[in-house]
Amino acid sequence: MWDANKDLGREGKDLPCNTNIYFKVRDEALQMTVCCRSNDMLWGTYGANVVHMSMLQEYMAEAIGIRIGTYYQISDSFHVYHNEVWERMKHLEIDPLTFRAHTRNPYDVLENPQHVPLITDLKRFHSELEEFFELLTQIIISDANYPRLDKVNWISPAFKDVAVPMVKAFRLHKERDYLNSYREVMKILPTDWMTACFDWIRKRDTLWSLTKQEKTHG
Repeated sequence: MWDANKDLGREGKDLPCNTNIYFKVRDEALQMTVCCRSNDMLWGTYGANVVHMSMLQEYMAEAIGIRIGTYYQISDSFHVYHNEVWERMKHLEIDPLTFRAHTRNPYDVLENPQHVPLITDLKRFHSELEEFFELLTQIIISDANYPRLDKVNWISPAFKDVAVPMVKAFRLHKERDYLNSYREVMKILPTDWMTACFDWIRKRDTLWSLTKQEKTHG
């Protein structure tokens, strides 16, 4: 969250955009409104925020035992940077109220899409969250520590079925072991996370393969 005492005048690109978050219960569902001082459309709103904030809303709703309602976002300065990513994206038509492309949504055509709850036991989730980030910190420092994730008896689906195979797939990508990286991605049970991670790994795999070919035939 934006803190003027810490962030105003600080050098760097990764400055907090979010200033306030409001929650309210309507029709037995948790609504959430996120206010932003500034928002880039690609990297902020439809990149980081739509993922981070929707997970926060899911956490809050499940923690107090009600269903998830509507997520709203208000940006004082809403903008987009004119770069190569924007050139590839600017022709897409997006309905901002539902974040669905007017063309066929890839998630709608998946057979038997699966979902796992973020929280099944709140206390267990908190203890595993602390343990997960402790191991994640070690993984960042030393690449060799990621197999330790398998030694923990994870109970929460958020870690067992999503976060753990995701981290392992990412580490295998860093080692350019794409065959096993794909295998870890396929262990991610929620259809949306599995699809997003598969697409992410495939792009890196393709780029790496093309780079190797250029070096071989260059």
